[in-house]
Amino acid sequence: MAQQNRQAVLEAATALFAERGWSASVRDIARSAGVSVETVYAHFGSKIDLFNQVVDVAVVGDDDPVALVDRPEFAALSRGRRHERASAAAALNTAINERTVSLFSALREAAAVEPVLATRLEVLRESQRRTIHVAAAMVAGREVAPDDADGLWSLLSQDVYALLCGSAGWSPTQYREWVAGAITTLLHLDD
Repeated sequence: MAQQNRQAVLEAATALFAERGWSASVRDIARSAGVSVETVYAHFGSKIDLFNQVVDVAVVGDDDPVALVDRPEFAALSRGRRHERASAAAALNTAINERTVSLFSALREAAAVEPVLATRLEVLRESQRRTIHVAAAMVAGREVAPDDADGLWSLLSQDVYALLCGSAGWSPTQYREWVAGAITTLLHLDD
């Protein structure tokens, strides 16, 4: 029952933070999850801790304690021909951005009023940067120039995803195909 409650809280919190941003209350999350406010605090400690857990789960796609770089979909970035690796990287990035775009918007909002979340935002950005540097080298099958890896980091960001799939009205499929092409071009891949 405890695991079911925890999962229900994570699902409710994900939906409400994505929909309402940082203004989603613990009371509303508890109500949506069908648990008491005390249950939320017992499992997660604070609203900030709950939000951090929601973001972590959204990045990797589940609540398993396995880092992104230790997952099969990340390992796929070093298998196959370069265009297959670029496609795998684009698919992974698109899936992550679909799950996290609204949550990162909420995190930026929260960072303006919660110093600990401002720090968390910067830590996540730097973590994304390092991960993309590693991923770029895996896809290219060689070291990648830091400027090229940083350019890729900016293109793969939730901000660009929000612009293209939100403001410009692109579909996730269109974005994924564009990202695969951008990776191929930016990393100078040729099979």
